[in-house]
Amino acid sequence: MVKLKLFMIAFFLVLLSGCLPSATRQPDPSTPASEEPIPTNTLMIPTPLPQPTGVSTLAPQDDLTTQNCVNILPNVPANFKTTGIVPLEDFQTGNITFLELQTGDIGRIPNIKERIADYAISPDQKTLAYKTHISSSRFDLTITDAFNGHKQIIFSRQADYALYYWLNNEELLLGKNNQWVVFNPYTKQERGYSLEDFPEYDTYNQYNVWVGFDPQEMLAIYKNGNNNTSLLKIVDKQLLAEIPDTYQRPPIASWTLDGSEAAIVGTTQVGQYWSEAGDNIFGVGRDGQVTQLTHLAEQYGIGFNIRSLRWSPNSRFIAFWMSYPSMSAEIGPWVLAVLDTSTKKVTNYCISTDPYALSKNHSFRQGVPTPIWSPDGKQIIVEHRTSDSSYIVLLDIAQNVAFQIAQDSVPLGWMLSEP
Repeated sequence: MVKLKLFMIAFFLVLLSGCLPSATRQPDPSTPASEEPIPTNTLMIPTPLPQPTGVSTLAPQDDLTTQNCVNILPNVPANFKTTGIVPLEDFQTGNITFLELQTGDIGRIPNIKERIADYAISPDQKTLAYKTHISSSRFDLTITDAFNGHKQIIFSRQADYALYYWLNNEELLLGKNNQWVVFNPYTKQERGYSLEDFPEYDTYNQYNVWVGFDPQEMLAIYKNGNNNTSLLKIVDKQLLAEIPDTYQRPPIASWTLDGSEAAIVGTTQVGQYWSEAGDNIFGVGRDGQVTQLTHLAEQYGIGFNIRSLRWSPNSRFIAFWMSYPSMSAEIGPWVLAVLDTSTKKVTNYCISTDPYALSKNHSFRQGVPTPIWSPDGKQIIVEHRTSDSSYIVLLDIAQNVAFQIAQDSVPLGWMLSEP
């Protein structure tokens, strides 16, 4: 998943803290979000925690989590090779610049002078779709490659709309006319979905406005009104699986590139009472079979949280942010971790970020941007933010090295240098 923009709020930013859900307000799928918001983690109305079918009941093992605190270098190491183009959104201006990793050059894609309002990078990392606000009554949807060599304006609309993410390399998810719309920019064909298409959709909590379609558009992930995250078979509205999630937040989920499995964050009861819970990652197959991939809540206890996860392109690793109550001030409030699904081991790289950091010199966007994988699944780009600075860090998990590549910006994705 790029900067994926989550469908809710995205993408990609409505902040959850300090807001109350409304029993009458209907969610508006045309409201975008630029990154995943950070919820207050206020527990919802008490209900028994259901046990999803197929969840492992294995006891947590201490050796399943390791700490590998890499030293973040200020510059690219000598003889280090990496390729691709990383779009960056400047904190101050909101302009999009493009960093070419091989040369270190930073510039704007030629012929893109407008400010980009929404963006989405295709799963094959070859195509950038972006929405520009041309005037008070004109919104353009454009697709292009990394060098803008095949720029094509898909349509211009007078009414605003939301651009969320690519389902696959040919279809985008848009929000318009109070619907989720699957749109093919090449054929102009589209299909719309409304709340009625998702049984027991949680209309009570306005922050749960998010649906994650699989690449084939056959399955959908969303929050229902029973404190669960649902996996739905769309064609016959069959509920395949439910993952308990008692926090007031949109679903935290990611599909593999081929759509064979979804990773979903759910809550696990770790104390005597239902409210004594923490986060874990669950794998859900297309048939609804659920497997517990982590036992972090059991290991770290009540209040352990997971945010903004994404599969690697080879469907082996899952990168995510995690936070637990006993975390030391030296490490920071959220740290980058990687789950190896083949061994079930989690590695904490001690690269931290503060989603609420404020500074007199920087206008930070609050939230935790989702980790961004390189095409070969060996490198990750994240934002390392404190109250004094913000740096974009590239971590190579194969060579165990990390270094700064930019500052004062948000990474939006990783595009291939060659179309």
